[in-house]
Amino acid sequence: MREQQQPYSGGARYDVRDQHGGIINNAEEQHYYYNQYVQQVQQARESFLREVAATRTKARVLVWLGLLLFVAGGAVYSAVILRFIQRIPTFGPDTTPEDVEFLGPEVQGIPVGIIAFAAAGIGSVMILVGIVLHVVASARRRRVDQSMPVPPPPTPGYGPYQPPYRGVSER
Repeated sequence: MREQQQPYSGGARYDVRDQHGGIINNAEEQHYYYNQYVQQVQQARESFLREVAATRTKARVLVWLGLLLFVAGGAVYSAVILRFIQRIPTFGPDTTPEDVEFLGPEVQGIPVGIIAFAAAGIGSVMILVGIVLHVVASARRRRVDQSMPVPPPPTPGYGPYQPPYRGVSER
C-alpha cells in the first residue's frame, strides 16, 4: 500500500535583511513643480503679450486715422488755397475784404481753411503718437522674450524648495 503524503504545513518564508535606497529620484514630484513653474511663466507671458498686442492695435488704428485726417485736411486746405488763387484775377477796385475769403467760406463762424488745417495738424500728431506706441510695443515684445524665456527642461536632482532650474538668475 501506498503511504499518504501529508501536505507541508510550514508556510513560505522570505528573509530580507537591511536595504538601503541611496538617492531616490522622485521624477513625478520634479515634473509637478516644473510644470507648475512653466504654467506660471507662460501665463505671465501670455498676459503681457496680450497687453502688447492691444497696444499695437491701438497704435495701428491711430496711425491710419491720423493718416486719413492728414490727407483729408490737407486736400481741403489745398482746395481752399487754390480756390483763392484762382479768384485773384477777378478782384478789382470795388472788392471788399469780406469778398476775398482767403480761408474759404465759414462754417459756424470758422473758416473752412482753418478747420482743414487743424484736421491735418491733428492727423499728423495722431500719426506720430501711433508710431511711438508701435515702437514701444515692439520693444516690450522683445523684452518679454529676454526677461521671461520659456524655462528649459528640469535638471535631475532638484528638490521642491529649490529653483526649478539652475543657471538662470532670478530677476
